[in-house]
Amino acid sequence: MSHITLYCLVAGEYPHENVFKIDVEDNKLVKGLKEVIKETQPNIFIGVNSRYIKLWKVNIPLESEKLKFFKIPDESIMDKLGSERMNQTTRIKEYFPIKPADRHISIIIETPNAIHRNLNQAYRLGCLSKGDQVVLKYKNETYTATFKEMHGRPYLIADGCEYSSFAKFIQAMIDKKSIEGAVYNYLKINSMSWKEFSEKLLFFNSVMQIKKELQLILNDPNVRDIFYGREEFEKSSTEVSIYEDQNLYVVVDRLPEERLKFVGEFPIVYISWGILNDCYPFNPPKIPFPLETLKKFDNILDTHLGLDFRSKYINLTAIALDWKVSGGVYEERPAIVFYVIRKGVIPLGDQHFPKIIDGIETDVREGIYRTTGTDSHYCRSYEPVITSGCSIGNSNKTSAGTLGCFAKDSTENTYILSCQHVLCLNEGSETGLIFQPAYIDYVGMLKSEKKITIEKINKAQYKYKNQEAIDLNSKKLETIENDLESAKKKDTLVGSFYKGLRDNYKIDDKNYGVDAAIASLVETSNGNFRNIDPEGLPISDFTFKRLSHEPINLSCTIDIINNLDSVDISQPVFKVGRTSGLTIGHINETILSSILLRGVHNAFHHQERIFGRCLLKEIKHKGKSIFPPKWLDRQITVMNNGIFTEEGDSGCIWFNKSGAVIAMGHGNLFTNIAIYSIGSPIHAV
Repeated sequence: MSHITLYCLVAGEYPHENVFKIDVEDNKLVKGLKEVIKETQPNIFIGVNSRYIKLWKVNIPLESEKLKFFKIPDESIMDKLGSERMNQTTRIKEYFPIKPADRHISIIIETPNAIHRNLNQAYRLGCLSKGDQVVLKYKNETYTATFKEMHGRPYLIADGCEYSSFAKFIQAMIDKKSIEGAVYNYLKINSMSWKEFSEKLLFFNSVMQIKKELQLILNDPNVRDIFYGREEFEKSSTEVSIYEDQNLYVVVDRLPEERLKFVGEFPIVYISWGILNDCYPFNPPKIPFPLETLKKFDNILDTHLGLDFRSKYINLTAIALDWKVSGGVYEERPAIVFYVIRKGVIPLGDQHFPKIIDGIETDVREGIYRTTGTDSHYCRSYEPVITSGCSIGNSNKTSAGTLGCFAKDSTENTYILSCQHVLCLNEGSETGLIFQPAYIDYVGMLKSEKKITIEKINKAQYKYKNQEAIDLNSKKLETIENDLESAKKKDTLVGSFYKGLRDNYKIDDKNYGVDAAIASLVETSNGNFRNIDPEGLPISDFTFKRLSHEPINLSCTIDIINNLDSVDISQPVFKVGRTSGLTIGHINETILSSILLRGVHNAFHHQERIFGRCLLKEIKHKGKSIFPPKWLDRQITVMNNGIFTEEGDSGCIWFNKSGAVIAMGHGNLFTNIAIYSIGSPIHAV
């Protein structure tokens, strides 16, 4: 068993005063080295958990001028010096295979005190901004300093004097050459206690240490979002620091087979978009909401539940009026329901939802929003005469939506009407071509079928050695190849994006959410416009009859529902969409007031004050349209026994048995009670 002598330096306000040497077994883990350091210098590390002590391997002469830079081991400085962060599960001898040089610093020690007592670190992490007030209350006297940045360095300004550290400010105010750590507790930063400020600084610093790992997570196209948060505690907020027990929540489209357990000091918790944890009954009361409650809720939407309220909750996905659930049972008490990504999780910076608003109780449930069947294959084919309900797509070859209907302006020009996120490639795009059918429903689909058929032929030939299967799939391949060649020659261009809105639109001082856009009809390569049938649908009359309904012709160019109060919710609602074809549902008595169209990395941007200081770059994954998050108010919900709309049905119009248009669908809200299809009222569209 061999020993090694190491010179150590503790980073802080006066690093040259905190140099000491230790003798330690070189076979110990770095974790054990931290404990030896604590035992050797108990006064420096009093009350410090060794978990938060960070060690850096260096080789710097004791007399070197470089030592003055180690108030905080800045990563860029450490890289230039060729230093190495020491992993606590590695043995000491792996870092020091040969004896270190005498009278040379071998280890730089970073402690929580070195971090939260350092003015420059507070500035670098974004915990102090220009004009912030630092107040020292000591022995019945109050001293105030203002934070200011000059020539790229932070200072505290008090009585016309500049102080480059918290310690120098305190020393000047109380006229002492040296100060004890307890004196810092007399400081307040923007009314925040020194303890709270220190916890914030330590947390931000921990995030900074793992910026490379965070960037890798954010780069993953399977990752929808990331945010810091924790499980909801029974304790009061005064008993638990908001920075205590924080997890990194990673929202994914599908759970990865190999899951990370930790990144830095933070446990990782995966949330699969669409998998809900909470359970609720399926027997809501069959009575209508009191008229007084409906009116009050409609008013609350603008007064109490506006954007200022919603901005406090990054976990929030929708707000609705429903019946209260208590003890797993519905009760005949109306409740404002807050739908969240995950119940029981409080994102860092979020508040608790109010228990009651203007006399109406509240409830919290899980709900996931996604942008969105009989004879659906007819809706995805190439149509010489295009109609409502057929497949359309923009220049993004991986997406498709539904042609809603045709609209005319005051000059009788005709436009294609669908969702903004269907016709527009990205938020802010002013141009874009529209095709019918979408690429993935035509050329893209045939290419996929060709690939699958070739795989079947190879399997039949080399694995099964079955001639019948070879012949059958060879004939199928020949047909697919002919269809593919024909499809490549076909001019599928039908329109060009003109304008759209994906936001609230005010009518009579009330906000109505709209996700809608129009596209101008354009000439094809032969110089003609594709024929249109504004009243037609891509499905046959027989499709309606199979579902025990008379065929319906649309009257959307002349007849829309301008007053939602006139809609008879006892009557069925119909839609024809690109993915699910014809489906029938009923407008739900539950009122969905607001839905959040979540953008990519929505929570990440909401916590930008944390992640932004890590200089993380937003990733726009190839093949994904990028739209910012938007709240849409006063949306209509429809339910049926299955799913009324599916992915790819976005843009479909909802109509009654007379063919009058009620709404335009744009997505679904998934809950454990039901799947609600969401649509924008047509009069707002």
